[in-house]
Amino acid sequence: ALKKLTSFLFYRLMGRIADVPIPADTGDFRLMDRRVLDVYRQFEEEPRFFRGLIGWVGFRQVGIPFVRRQRAGGYTKYRYGRLLKLAFDTITAFSTLPALCITVLAGLSSALSALFIGVLISLWAVGACAIEGWMWAGLGFLVLWNVQFLSLAMLGEYVVRTHRHTQRRPLY
Repeated sequence: ALKKLTSFLFYRLMGRIADVPIPADTGDFRLMDRRVLDVYRQFEEEPRFFRGLIGWVGFRQVGIPFVRRQRAGGYTKYRYGRLLKLAFDTITAFSTLPALCITVLAGLSSALSALFIGVLISLWAVGACAIEGWMWAGLGFLVLWNVQFLSLAMLGEYVVRTHRHTQRRPLY
């Protein structure tokens, strides 16, 4: 039940954040046209998330619903650790939203900190409050923290773009 729930939630999440359409609740078993297979075989990226890459190539897909019977023998080799790794690989390969969220968070944090520092210095300038020596040090650390956060967010954006180039997906 837990595996079914997490799979259901994962595909709904990917449906919202992925840069390409990834059909929900599908399996890897499919009948493909030779043209689709030829395009798929051009991919060199690792790891390959089959369902995402098939969605990325852009050919028309038709789902055939069926009721899957219980496994006749053996057991699944996908433990939760492997599933978590697969989910992380899929999110990083098919979505830039996490990096964008971090960049937006860094910008908002910096803006709020700048506003806070501006109000505090304005109150100090008109004599409404006193700023002790340790508070100046704290404000300095806040500025430095925001510079680091913004720098890391920008670095993350560059890493996302570099990652896109290293995937070596066909241009069309």
